[in-house]
Amino acid sequence: MFILLKCLKSQKKITEEDFLEKLVDFIAAWDETFPDCPEFNKLHLLKAHIARFIQKYQMCGRVSAESHESVHAHLAKVSKSCCKMVSTTQQNQTLYARALVNLKPGVAEHRAEFNAKSKGKKRQKYNGTKKTRLQDQVDFLSTIFVGSPITVDGEEYVTLISGGRIPRRLSVVYLYVKHGIAPDDW
Repeated sequence: MFILLKCLKSQKKITEEDFLEKLVDFIAAWDETFPDCPEFNKLHLLKAHIARFIQKYQMCGRVSAESHESVHAHLAKVSKSCCKMVSTTQQNQTLYARALVNLKPGVAEHRAEFNAKSKGKKRQKYNGTKKTRLQDQVDFLSTIFVGSPITVDGEEYVTLISGGRIPRRLSVVYLYVKHGIAPDDW
């Protein structure tokens, strides 16, 4: 099994004959060790389909599952670099921009060329621990309260987008309780 998997994970070109020789040895050893074991999906893929792929492309390692799984490591690294940003909006925009930048035509090639030529001192870590995470500046009043205040028996009321009314003096408390937005003067 080790010899076959080493061949499959290799980044080097391989011939179909070399692969088939290792595959036949593996299948014989598998059938001898597990004679009554039903064929599962990955074993079927290995037995029936990988040989044609290797015949066509003379490789398998660069397109194995591990290369696709490495994307998770890249996303974790990008996510970690954005986690201390104060603005959630900026955090998400930066995360998506960094995660998808290599999909633009020519970017990966230019980035590799730049990395090969660039030399210099490594940057220090970003220190974001002194700031607290603040709410993004979003205009909630236009999405929560509708129209002008209405005066009834000498007290002003604001109309909610849902159709109800509350006293204007309680609108700040309403925002805090309903949406978690604390007033600046608190």
